[in-house]
Amino acid sequence: MKKALLYITIILSGTLAGCNSFLDKEPITNVSTEAYLYMESDLAAYSASYYGNLPSHSGYGLGTFDDDNGTDVQTAALNMSVSTLYRKSKANMGTAPIELIHQSRISAARDLLASGAYTIQEISEKVGYEDVRTLRKHFYRKFGIMPSQYRKNNAEPA
Repeated sequence: MKKALLYITIILSGTLAGCNSFLDKEPITNVSTEAYLYMESDLAAYSASYYGNLPSHSGYGLGTFDDDNGTDVQTAALNMSVSTLYRKSKANMGTAPIELIHQSRISAARDLLASGAYTIQEISEKVGYEDVRTLRKHFYRKFGIMPSQYRKNNAEPA
């Protein structure tokens, strides 16, 4: 009982000391009005400056977003939490970040299938899926047709 009381006292004293030191800080009053974004174009320019810094690779420009099926890599590159990325993506684009990644991959796969230059396995790897089954699942969900059937119907003449 004494140990528990000691631990509670230590935790509470640390918490209260942390709050007091924060509350004793002076408020930031010297923020210039130039730091604010007044118009949508200001926000667009500010956002675009960060997207230009994302690493990319040859291909379809998925860059950092191609490295990971989750959101850890994306959030690190954008300096925001997973929940913030999800919330902003839903608010601005109406969908979750992972769905945007799948849409981009499937669009790239559709173009490669129509070209007829690669096998479905190669296309799966090129667009960032680890196996053909995942490509098939997302392709069918988007277009209602299997990739092999899409290739037969839409292949460019050689």
